[in-house]
Parts: sequence; C-alpha cells; structure tokens
Amino acid sequence: METSRIPVEASRSSAERLSLVLPGADASVEPNHWSFGREGRKPESIFDFVQDITAVTRDKPHQDARLDLEGTCIAVDKSALCNIDIKLMEASVLVSDRGVEEVLRPGEEAPRSVTSAVFVRLRSEVLTGDLKAGQPLRAAAIAERLRVSLTAVREALVRLLSDNFVTSVDQKGFRVSPVSLDDLIDVTETRIQIEGEALRRSMERGGAEWRERIAASHQRLSSIPQRQQDAPDRTNEAWSEAHERFHLTLLDACGSPWLLRFRSTLFVHSERYRRLSVKGREAAARDVAAEHDLIVQAVMAGDVNAATNALAAHYRRTVEIARAVL
Repeated sequence: METSRIPVEASRSSAERLSLVLPGADASVEPNHWSFGREGRKPESIFDFVQDITAVTRDKPHQDARLDLEGTCIAVDKSALCNIDIKLMEASVLVSDRGVEEVLRPGEEAPRSVTSAVFVRLRSEVLTGDLKAGQPLRAAAIAERLRVSLTAVREALVRLLSDNFVTSVDQKGFRVSPVSLDDLIDVTETRIQIEGEALRRSMERGGAEWRERIAASHQRLSSIPQRQQDAPDRTNEAWSEAHERFHLTLLDACGSPWLLRFRSTLFVHSERYRRLSVKGREAAARDVAAEHDLIVQAVMAGDVNAATNALAAHYRRTVEIARAVL
C-alpha cells in the first residue's frame, strides 16, 4: 500500500508487518504492525487502517501528513491487487447510509478530501431535516459520530456557515440555520427573478438539442416516485436528484455562468423548504408533475411569458403549502 505522501510497505510473506514512514523521516513509525490500531484493535478494512495511520500522525510533528493521503493506494487482499482511491473511500464511508450519489448535487464532483466529505454529509442532513433548524452542532460530537478529525469538522462547519446552512454565535458555537416564512418568501421571489431571466435567455439561445435534453430530463423525472414508499412524508432522493437536474436543464442554455451560480445557491436553500412542505397536509394533493408539464409545454411552444409564469407559479405553490409547517 502506498500514497503519494506516506509510503506504507508490506510483503506477501509477512502481511502483518508494515513499514510506515512519514514525510521527512528516516525511520518508520513504531510500532509498525497491524496492532498499532486504536486501543490495540486490529483494523477490519483499509479505511480503518487509514484512520489508524491518521491517529498516529496526528500526534506527530509532521503536520502535513495529517489526512493528506493523496493518490491511489495498492491494497493486497487474499485474491488480487486492487486500486483504491483513499479519499473517495473516506467519502463513501462518511455517506455510506445515504450513498454518495444521493448527497451530491448535479455536476458536483465526489469529495476529494475528508473536509469536503464532512461538508457534503452535513449539508445533506440539514436539507433532509435530520439536523433540525436551530439545532446546536458540536464539533467534537460530530467528529466522533463520523469518525473523522476535529479539524475536518470545523473546516466543514465554516464552509456551511459561508453557504448559510449554519449560523455562528460568539462563545456559543454553530447551529443549524433557522427557517422562517419571511426567508422562504425572500428566497422564492429572488429565485423567480433569477431563474425567470435565465429561462428567458435559454429560450432565446437554446436549440433543438437543448429542447431534446429538457424532454429527456422531464421524462426521467416523471418516471420516479416523488416520495419514499416506506416513508410518505419524506422525499425520494432519486426524485430529488432528477428534479434538480430537470430545473437546471431548463436554464443551462442561458449563456451566463453567474446566473447559474446564483440559481444554484437559491435552489439548494429553497430545496430545504420544499422538503419541509412535503410534510404539510396540502402537499399530498399537490400535482407536481402537472406543474412541470405546464412549464415544459410552454417551453416547447416557445411561449416565453407562459413559461416564466408557469415557473413562478410552481415555486409560489411551495410557499403556500409550506406556510402550514413553518
């Protein structure tokens, strides 16, 4: 097993004997066998082993070795050599109960660091409501729960703060950002302005290929159940991914990266409210598919005013339903 910064060597003849050498050091870290795992526990996986290496290096002066496991490692198992990307494995473990594909947004790359993986995981928990509005976020408890360093959690919380998913009060730490009807109305009306302009530009610039992608995205979204079969008050994550991709496709021919950046920020915050609205009584009677149909029909007909009006009505309907749960 080897990374670009921390070489680790093992031989087939003595699989339990390892040599771990930190950057700038001449000798290997002791003890240098599998039992150097936390509390003498033998690692059960390569991920456990990496975490154990981290535990060792965290107390060493070689700070650049901490969690800096870049590149591809080669792991020897009983059957064959296999290439494993350490960072992607860490990310997979962090979101193992959700799946990486369920917490990443369309076009978003898989986490390439532990901090990014923690950020994605916590963002997902805020959006789904697993972390409640106003709930305190204690870095030490999160680090223990996710089995990562305190530094990674703190850096992830700072990123969440800059994206307004959490708030910070001096001497009181971090909390999940609150929700309110005023905030929802502000997000929604701003989104209508930004996306209305983006849709208008897309309809002016988009050609046959763009319209084909809209039709395909709409068809895929229509084929996926909106709610979880075993939990009707929760959104089906596959539907959520297809839903954002559909709305993004409507706008991606606008030719303005800035409009799309603003749209991305507004979408993810409105998504938090949309998920809350699913719990409202009126949500069960809402025909979201029909609302999408109206938007697509207007776009395909080239009717800009009808398309932007249908889009605005679609978003304002969420506000109406969310009032009951805010």
